[in-house]
Amino acid sequence: GIFMLKFQAKSLATKLIAVTGGTIALVLLASNYVLISQTQSRVETLVRDQAEVEAKAIASGIASDIGELAGAARSMAGSVGLGHEGGFLDRKSIISILRSNVENNAFAFGSWFAEAPDGAFDGKTADYVEKKEFGGSKTGAFNPYWTKNKSGGITFSAFESDYAGEWY
Repeated sequence: GIFMLKFQAKSLATKLIAVTGGTIALVLLASNYVLISQTQSRVETLVRDQAEVEAKAIASGIASDIGELAGAARSMAGSVGLGHEGGFLDRKSIISILRSNVENNAFAFGSWFAEAPDGAFDGKTADYVEKKEFGGSKTGAFNPYWTKNKSGGITFSAFESDYAGEWY
């Protein structure tokens, strides 16, 4: 064909246009690469900062809930201690206090009391052997335990003493 065009860089103007066009294309490619890299870095920083802010907010909420639960446990322990010292809290009363603690604290999964060795609570371990309704363990030690299940209901039991255990 007659209409076929052949590009031949014969004139200086054509050569200048080709070099200028190529240079502009290279500059655009390089600047786009730099802009994309900077944008990616900025987005990564923003995402990381946002994640850190959200993590701190979640941690603060958990710390608040744990602080609330710890305060309730300290208050309950103080009340039980004073009641026992004054002689007006018996096994049933303490079992009720423990139940109230687990029922009224969303983050409490259990509420318990572990009697010190040798019937230190009331000296009546022999009277309460395996009487779970009074928190009596197999030995009669006062070890009541309220636990919360997955559905939020609570159950009552008595656990065995483990005076050698790390938790005691």
